[in-house]
Amino acid sequence: MIKQLLPCLFAALMLITGCESDSDPAPSIQKTCKIISIHSTYINSDGSKDTSTITHEYDTQNRLIAINDIRNSSKTESTYNSEDFLTEQRSIKNGQIVNVTSYEYVQGKLHKTTITSKENGQKYRTELVYAMDGYLVSSISQDSITFSDGTLQIYTDTTVYTFTNGKLTGKIQKEGNSTHTTIIETNERGFVTKEIGQDNNSSLNGNKDIYMYDGEGQLIRREHYSNEELTQYDTYEYDDKENAANILYSSPKGHPTFRIYYGFQVHNMTKHAKYFLDLNSKVMEQAYVETYEYEYDTEGYPKQRTGTVLSRGKTTKFTALYTFNCQ
Repeated sequence: MIKQLLPCLFAALMLITGCESDSDPAPSIQKTCKIISIHSTYINSDGSKDTSTITHEYDTQNRLIAINDIRNSSKTESTYNSEDFLTEQRSIKNGQIVNVTSYEYVQGKLHKTTITSKENGQKYRTELVYAMDGYLVSSISQDSITFSDGTLQIYTDTTVYTFTNGKLTGKIQKEGNSTHTTIIETNERGFVTKEIGQDNNSSLNGNKDIYMYDGEGQLIRREHYSNEELTQYDTYEYDDKENAANILYSSPKGHPTFRIYYGFQVHNMTKHAKYFLDLNSKVMEQAYVETYEYEYDTEGYPKQRTGTVLSRGKTTKFTALYTFNCQ
C-alpha cells in the first residue's frame, strides 16, 4: 500500500545510497555543455508510434530550474536559496502542483528530504534522513487514503538502516503489524553481496538475494533464492564509455555524489535480462530483456540512444536524440 516516493529529478535516488569515496573515483568528462532537450520516438509491437520531448531550462547562473515534459503537459521546477542550495522541487501537471520535494541542510550537507504528493484525492508523504557522511539512515512513508464511504485510513511504512564501521549491515522495515528484517553482507568496497530476509508473519522467510560485480564495481548478476532454490536471476552488461547520466546531470550543491550500495554504473548498460523459474518444468526461462546502444560526439557527449525492450512477447523500440548547448 505504501508508495516509496523518491526525488525524480537528480540521478534516481534509491532507498539505499551512499556518498562517493575518494578511493573509488568515477571517470568524468570535463562538462562544458548543458543538456537542452531529449526527443524520443517509440515504436510499439503493433506498429504504433509515440513521441516525447523533454526540455531543460537554466537561470543566468547556469542552474537547472525546470524540466518540461511536453507530451504529458508536466514540468518540474527547482528553487535555490541565496547560497545556491537546492531547497525545493515542484512537479506540476496540467497547471496543478502534484508533488513537492523539499531539502534541508546541516553544515552545508543534505540532511533531510521530504516528498509530499497528491494523487486521485489521496495524499502521500515520504521523509528521508541522511547522516553527515551522506548515508541514508531512515525512511518514513505515510499514505492517507480516503475511501468511498468517507473513512480515512493512514498507512505508515518505516525503514531504518544499520551500519557497522561505515558499512551497511541490515535494515528493519515496519508496516502496520508487519516487521521485515534484512541481514546484509557487503564486500570490501561496501557493495551488498547477500541479503537474507526474515518476516514476523513468515511470508518472506527463506528469501535470499546474491549480488555479483565486475572489477569496476558494476552489478553484473543478481540471484534470488526461495528456500534455497534459485527462482529468478538478472544479468547486466555494459559498454566502455562513461555513464551518460554522469554527463547529463550533476548532483546539487551539498548533496553527496550518490552511489548505490548495489554497485554503481561507471559505464552505460547495454543489456539487462530477467530469467524466472518455470515451476512446472523447473527450467529457467527468459521473461524480459532490454538492450541499448549509444552514439557520442568527439567530446564524449551522448548524441543518441537506441533501445529495444522485449517483455511478455511484446517488443518496444525507441530512439532518444540529445541536444546540448556548449559554451
